[in-house]
Amino acid sequence: LETGNGVLSYAASEWLAHPGWAATQGDLFAGYDIGLVRLSSSVTAVQAATLYLQDSLQIQPGTIVGYGATGTGLTGFNGGTLGTKRAGQNMIDAQGDGISISSNILFVDFDRPGVPGESVTGSNLPLALEYLSAPGDSGGGLFITQNSQTFLVGVTSFGWGITDGLANSDYGDLAGFTSTTAYASWISSVTGVAIPEPSSGSLLAIALAFYLHRRRGSSHLQRSLLP
Repeated sequence: LETGNGVLSYAASEWLAHPGWAATQGDLFAGYDIGLVRLSSSVTAVQAATLYLQDSLQIQPGTIVGYGATGTGLTGFNGGTLGTKRAGQNMIDAQGDGISISSNILFVDFDRPGVPGESVTGSNLPLALEYLSAPGDSGGGLFITQNSQTFLVGVTSFGWGITDGLANSDYGDLAGFTSTTAYASWISSVTGVAIPEPSSGSLLAIALAFYLHRRRGSSHLQRSLLP
């Protein structure tokens, strides 16, 4: 854990994967790529982010945090560059269709400036410093900020080279995140901490859903777990 005063270490006493992960044989599109770590002591040095409990998550910037590899949209990630904590933003603008891809998966795409054809979903205009997760980022958080409060909405799960068949975090790639909102009840049952049920509301825009369903069976597409 990095703080303003340095790095603090905490031992893990238990690792708990969601039972759906084993039941679906690790199928990333099933949406069960989530787990919990029980620490041997309490963390008091930082203010924890709050679980987001509104189903009505709209298209908005999300902040991706992790220790994965770095690179550029033109080159993709560079080998040997993971291990440094980095963060950046991208628009959360799609989720699975609930049929071929679990609706518990949120998606961002890596838009290429001036090349609309390398935008898969949502607006084709990238953010000023658009960012995508890469190998080494799995398990890191996806956060949003509303009314000056930081919320956890997902955890990094996988990358998908949907446009070129190569999941290397270059322009045109997608990144998938397991929604923590969807698993609030499970988190509560494991931790014993009472968490209200997510409130009902409009779903995140799913303009990508049928495109994902149509392209999933193409032989040149490749998904990869971001370890």
